[in-house]
Amino acid sequence: MKPKTFSRFREFAPGAIRPRGHVEEFLRRQRSGMTGHFKKLGYPFDTTMWTKKIAAAHFTEGIHHGETRPVPRADGVWWPYEQSGYLLDGMLRLSFLVDAPELRAVYEKNLRALLAAAAPDGHLGGNLHDTGSEWPMAVFFKSVIAYVDAFGAPDVVAAFARHYASLSEKRKGWWGRDLLNVEGTLKIYELTGDKSLLADALETYKWSYDYKRFRTQRRIHEHGVSFAESLKLPAILHRYTGDETWLRLGERAVDAAFAEHEQPSGQLSANEFLSGRDPRQAYETCVTSDMLWSLGYYAQAGGARAVAAADRMEKIAYNALPGAVKKDFTGHQYLSAVNQVCATPFSNNSHYNFAESVWRQYRCGHFPECCSGNVNRAMPIFAGRMWLREEATGAPCAMLLGPSELSATYRGRAFRIEERTDYPFEDVVRFVVRLEGGAAAEPLAMPLLFRVPTWARGATLALDGEPLPGRPAPGTIARVERAWRDGDELSLSLSAAVRLRTDRHWHWFERGALAFAYPVPARITPEKPGDRFSPISVEPAGPWNFALDLAAHAIRSNTIAPT
Repeated sequence: MKPKTFSRFREFAPGAIRPRGHVEEFLRRQRSGMTGHFKKLGYPFDTTMWTKKIAAAHFTEGIHHGETRPVPRADGVWWPYEQSGYLLDGMLRLSFLVDAPELRAVYEKNLRALLAAAAPDGHLGGNLHDTGSEWPMAVFFKSVIAYVDAFGAPDVVAAFARHYASLSEKRKGWWGRDLLNVEGTLKIYELTGDKSLLADALETYKWSYDYKRFRTQRRIHEHGVSFAESLKLPAILHRYTGDETWLRLGERAVDAAFAEHEQPSGQLSANEFLSGRDPRQAYETCVTSDMLWSLGYYAQAGGARAVAAADRMEKIAYNALPGAVKKDFTGHQYLSAVNQVCATPFSNNSHYNFAESVWRQYRCGHFPECCSGNVNRAMPIFAGRMWLREEATGAPCAMLLGPSELSATYRGRAFRIEERTDYPFEDVVRFVVRLEGGAAAEPLAMPLLFRVPTWARGATLALDGEPLPGRPAPGTIARVERAWRDGDELSLSLSAAVRLRTDRHWHWFERGALAFAYPVPARITPEKPGDRFSPISVEPAGPWNFALDLAAHAIRSNTIAPT
């Protein structure tokens, strides 16, 4: 018997959610860009990846003023498997959202090769990199979660059950990111009911340095990606134990991190290491994907904590993420920043590698290649969690707002909900219910849940154009229970206003989930004219610096007036 879980919400199976509008357009550009042409990313994405051992390679590192230098890679290095594991996860998740069977086929080829090369004791991956590190498997397993949720795949579940059982003694010596295999251990516990895996996961985490520092330290100086990954574990432990102590531990770490390091775009600063609230600092693109993944577990916990996590996820996905990629998804930055006027091989938007790195340039591939793989996961993670199901009832909940469509069943009845909106660029979200059988179908008695963002000044509801009594409170998950007829339209209207945000001597403006940015006139120069995947340099092509007269009330009628 499978064990009970304690989240208030769970994900729908991959394929149930279809993005629409601007979210779908982003993902279609992703498919026709770097994800669909992944070999353009270069090493290690143009190698055998996880299908067999990657041969020793010699490639060039472009870091100092665009110069390149040889970087030898010997057998036994785990980096290429981490990086290609990120890509494969993004490819699989994208394939469920925009019907990309060719991407799923690439993933399945890698998955099947990995399973076929298992060691006699069931251990996976060691034949590839032979380093003793379990971190690459923690990365790869994220995609396994989506795969088994979609297809069941009992042979895959059995293979990973053997793999995690083979680690029972090794895990006592885990340090750093090896610890993240607790996620996979607990997912296999959920699928098999093997209580020894739960015991192993709890023992491993309680032994870890992460557990000690989350209990005792408020301010944490840590590698940004490692920290973003580690934030999920307390929420996952709560999910499988029901112990609220774990959730409070994680919430404390999340709140402290955002208080100390959040940038106006919603992302944590991370010039490799967490770098404070100074908007002159930058953030690594890897952290965008990993923070969306970790916060997604808190969004499933229910209550005010779920709303807070979803608020943060929207801000990251609708601000930091699009700022870090080209519009056609043919290039990305390793480091992105809010006060970025130049994006060239000589840009110096932060104190890290000051003016000595191409990391701020929009390129198809960067060294190291972690962000080049990880950026492919970000929007698929977000889109795949836009709708959640209430665990106790199976009712649908629109947790992350945006244009989308959900197809599912409730108590044996098939339904579809079209979320018609241009949110976050408009303030009205319309939920149109469709029933199997159309207008002739019997009404479906079903709760419909949706998040009311914390930033909202108020909210109102209307059914088929007629106002409903009561006002859902901002910062809550609202609930409408009704016998829905085919074509019923529930409209959620959010009241938003431009807000001036101030931190020391920095100021910026927000409205709803969006942060405002001044449209700097830009000159874009490709290094390889005619090649859509060419690295580009972006420089100002006109005046760009401006000031705001705060004393004269720069905000008039919800309009920002530069002076």
